[in-house]
Amino acid sequence: MVKRVKKLTLPCKKIISETKEEISPYEFEGTLISLRNKLDEYIKEYGEDTRVDWDPHRWYPYDDSPSPVYYIKKDREETDSEFQTRIAVQKENEEKQLKREKEEFERLQKKFGAKK
Repeated sequence: MVKRVKKLTLPCKKIISETKEEISPYEFEGTLISLRNKLDEYIKEYGEDTRVDWDPHRWYPYDDSPSPVYYIKKDREETDSEFQTRIAVQKENEEKQLKREKEEFERLQKKFGAKK
C-alpha cells in the first residue's frame, strides 16, 4: 500500500502593483516632443520598468459619467513585514475555518448521530 504524503509548499512573496499617479488623458495631448519630454520625466521619476495603464471607465465620486484616466503603475515585491503579516493572517483564518468546521461537524453528529 502506497501512502500519499502531502507536499509542503512554501509561500512566495507576492508582486504588488502600486499606482504612482493618475493622469488625465488631456495631459497626453500636444506635440510628440512634448509627449516625449513628459514620458522622460515619468521615466526619470519612477524608472524604466514603470507602465502606463488606461482605464476608460473611471468613475470619480459624484460624477454622472465615467472619466477616462491613465495610471502610472509600478510592480514591486511585497516587503518582509507585509509578507509576515499576510502569512500570519492567512494562518489565523485557516485556524478559524477549521474550528468552525469542527463545531459544525460536532453539531451535526449530535443532531443526526454518529454513523459507524
